Amino acid sequence: MVNLGEAYRKLIGKTVRAARADKQKTKERRTMNEGKTNKKRTKNEQKTNKRRCEPHGQIEKRRRKSDAKAKVS
Repeated sequence: MVNLGEAYRKLIGKTVRAARADKQKTKERRTMNEGKTNKKRTKNEQKTNKRRCEPHGQIEKRRRKSDAKAKVS
């Protein structure tokens, strides 16, 4: 006859071990995704900063051209 308490403990032990392994895999996936996310965020910030700087110089050029036209007229 099987001792139900012992069978239950074995079942619980396996479940806990499996849960720990699953939790570890999930943690690895999450940290891997965080690394990718951080890399994407850094690239996006660099692009944004670059875009913010570019139009400023173009606006100044336009102003200079329009100022030059105003002075000539």
